Amino acid sequence: MSKTRFIEYGGDGFWAYDVAMGVFLKHLIDQACRQVERQTLAWLTDSIDRWRENAVVPDVRLYLDPGWTDDQRRLVRTLIDDACRDLEKSESISAEEAASWKILDGQGIVLRGAAQIPTAPAVELGRAIGLLLEGALPEAPPGSWWLYGVEDGVSTIQKMA
Repeated sequence: MSKTRFIEYGGDGFWAYDVAMGVFLKHLIDQACRQVERQTLAWLTDSIDRWRENAVVPDVRLYLDPGWTDDQRRLVRTLIDDACRDLEKSESISAEEAASWKILDGQGIVLRGAAQIPTAPAVELGRAIGLLLEGALPEAPPGSWWLYGVEDGVSTIQKMA
């Protein structure tokens, strides 16, 4: 099982560490569920279902719907920002807390044996997803992809020939 997952939107994308992706998606799902409680939005409910799968199923890429309208994309962007702000409230999440998250059919995110999961990489990943949605993600160096969600900060991985 790979430790990285691809995130794609509109023909562009990057790689992410799966633990940070799970942490971020859990918080994005929480924000989106709050929105659905206030306003019934079938497209967002469908997105939440996909994000649940993305959060817990190994080796599934995160596909962001290029068919979203400008208003839908703006709402997702707001939810991303809210999720990042929520994550920024603490420096880390304990493995016990993360293990308690039942995101899909009683399953939680991949923890990879971590006792503490730093939140900064998940925030950085969320911000990158927001930039990807806006078409504002900086271009990776030639022959490489961006890699987000790692403790050392954004890095690159080589594209396979």
